[in-house]
Amino acid sequence: YLNYKDDYAVDIIIDVYNYSDSKPVQTVQLKEAYPISVNDVNLDWGNNNQLLKVQTTFTFTEWTLLTDTFTV
Repeated sequence: YLNYKDDYAVDIIIDVYNYSDSKPVQTVQLKEAYPISVNDVNLDWGNNNQLLKVQTTFTFTEWTLLTDTFTV
């Protein structure tokens, strides 16, 4: 089943947080982004009530740094 890129490519906003604050320290926008790979996810009854991490690789046409308030 195939579609045109305009049917699935979207703009994505990524907020980066640090450990000590609840506000994002950086915000990046990816234009016309879509996933090109999603890794396998191991499911196990022993991992009940745990966060699920899914490693995904995206491609995009351009990126923009919307905010940069990162301080060390």
